[in-house]
Amino acid sequence: MLTAEELESDHEYFVYLTTSAGLYRYDINDIVRVVDFYRRTPVIQFVRKGQGISSITGEKLTEAQVTAALVDVVDGGGFDLDHVTACVEWGDPPCYAFYCETARPWPEDQCHRFLRAVDGELSARNIEYEAKRSSRRLGMPVFKQVAAGSFTALRQQRVAAGAPEAQVKIPHLSTDMRFGEHLEVVGEYRPQAVEASP
Repeated sequence: MLTAEELESDHEYFVYLTTSAGLYRYDINDIVRVVDFYRRTPVIQFVRKGQGISSITGEKLTEAQVTAALVDVVDGGGFDLDHVTACVEWGDPPCYAFYCETARPWPEDQCHRFLRAVDGELSARNIEYEAKRSSRRLGMPVFKQVAAGSFTALRQQRVAAGAPEAQVKIPHLSTDMRFGEHLEVVGEYRPQAVEASP
């Protein structure tokens, strides 16, 4: 454990809170980076949630990389996505499944364009992901269309189970291997197995 005065610039840290109100080493599951100092106080930048990293073949994919890739793909390609979460799908080879809630069902060619664009953006942001895709140790992502309202229903389930509503955040990358079981998949698109990475 380090205190604020022991932090160093350009380093990343987990945050544990201790307060006079009774919290003691409370793990908020945030990773922050010290980007500067104001006098002797560290200036921090939120990096990602602590659990937001996946590595099934050594690619070390982060939620921040997935989010940035999705922002570029959606903004640049005109895809009508309400929400999307990627998670691991085991297979030979394993891959990432993108559970997508869209305004309307997508035709196969739109699913294909989306997956190729996401795969390309992830490769550009993560050289390990690109290497695993090129060697085919990691398969092409798959598209899973979920029923309208699926992500809202998932939030409501978590709140009903006792989670504070303000704390329920549906990630863009889930490390929960059973994430997809909570959603109603109404359509699926899998690129050809012989397809190479971009």
